[in-house]
Amino acid sequence: TVPQGKARIRVMNSATHSRADLDQALGIFAKVGRELGVIQ
Repeated sequence: TVPQGKARIRVMNSATHSRADLDQALGIFAKVGRELGVIQ
């Protein structure tokens, strides 16, 4: 259980993911984080 106000995102990566896959995911997380104001 995650306490209220302490959201988490669970990510599963594996050896089958390419560097491009990981770069894309990180870019999306960064974009959404900026849009939501949780990162700068």
